[in-house]
Amino acid sequence: MNLSVSSLPLKKYAVSFAIAFIFTVVLEAVVSLIFMFFPPRDWLLETVHNYSSYLSAFIAAFLCAKKCGKRGFLTGMVSALIYMAILFALGGILFKSSVDVASLPGALALCAGCGAIGGIAGINCK
Repeated sequence: MNLSVSSLPLKKYAVSFAIAFIFTVVLEAVVSLIFMFFPPRDWLLETVHNYSSYLSAFIAAFLCAKKCGKRGFLTGMVSALIYMAILFALGGILFKSSVDVASLPGALALCAGCGAIGGIAGINCK
């Protein structure tokens, strides 16, 4: 099994991440508009944000696995972890207090699970 950097389809990953990022931004904007007119309870804000992150990890993994065409479980899990690491890094850079380090391993594990499911779905979807 050849896993060198030159064998990775970086362009396919980048396109998939860009599409998933656009989806994430649109989803967060729609949710923010809804919450602006219908103020939710505090616990609901974090829950909805977490589920939108898991959904965006699923979409990134789905698209990567569909474009790569092989090893859906591994491709999905790795692409979701990379995608979420990029989002966490951007959040930490842009908003200094937005990254909760204590909940990071659990969030990454859930994102890896969503990515694995997304990768399996992407590989089996025509």
